[in-house]
Amino acid sequence: MLIGAQYSGSADIMDTPPFTSAFVFADDARLAAQLSSLLAVPGRYLAVCDGPRMQRPDHKLEVLRRHNAMGRTRAKTAFMAGLPDNAMQALGQSLNSRRQVPCIRISSSVDMESAIPHTDQRDVLTWGRDRIGIGLLKALRAGQQIVFDDKPSPYEWVPSKGGHIVVCEQGEEISEVIAANYAYALDAGLFLIPEVDRDRTDEILEAFYSLNDRPGGTSQEAQAGLMQELLGLCGSIPVPDGGSITFVGRLPYGFAYPEHPSTHLFKYPDLGTSVVNGFAAEQPGQPATRTTS
Repeated sequence: MLIGAQYSGSADIMDTPPFTSAFVFADDARLAAQLSSLLAVPGRYLAVCDGPRMQRPDHKLEVLRRHNAMGRTRAKTAFMAGLPDNAMQALGQSLNSRRQVPCIRISSSVDMESAIPHTDQRDVLTWGRDRIGIGLLKALRAGQQIVFDDKPSPYEWVPSKGGHIVVCEQGEEISEVIAANYAYALDAGLFLIPEVDRDRTDEILEAFYSLNDRPGGTSQEAQAGLMQELLGLCGSIPVPDGGSITFVGRLPYGFAYPEHPSTHLFKYPDLGTSVVNGFAAEQPGQPATRTTS
């Protein structure tokens, strides 16, 4: 079962990948993608989370959730990419409160060269300014380092190597990076769909949650209309025969694909910690992990 979530159908159970020894906290999606292309390991999940939102009144809980997420992975090193000073300081102090955790600040690709050995020995994939999740997964599959250029990216998708595909709604680039790492660890494909604006999202969600309030015949018509609208938003998803789907977005896209087992992850906020917590819960034979409260 994917990250501890229930499918909307039945499917073979996939093995939950173990974690890598590195953890990436990032507010800069391109730096996170570059780090991922250097740190990811086949068959393992490289955890990526956005940094704590220090402007929030509950910023201490923001730090705590990320501290606990890293604890669950048992990662040994934290890379902090594009985090502001106050977030870097608060997170670093928290992570080092009980054990010594190297916290490596990454502000540019130059910092990566000094922090990660042998970066100059990899082939390079030059990608455009958008659709960075696709570029990252292509680089990971090819064992390449990704770099970015200020040009449009090609419209591509990455096919699945097994029976699973990740469908990610655009609009939050750090979510694309997380989705690419998730797909890489599971040998899954990756397909991006356009972002749905806030007003339309709210209208669709209101219609979805009110389905049970309608009388029988009207409810069936409403369900069919909602399914068609969601299918139109997704386009032609290349789901493998007999395959399953993870949707990353704000809408219940899986409702439109009842023939495929699916799970849904919200793309923002806390996508990174949600994936970590789910994978950690599915690790075989793992003892309980100490967290901070």
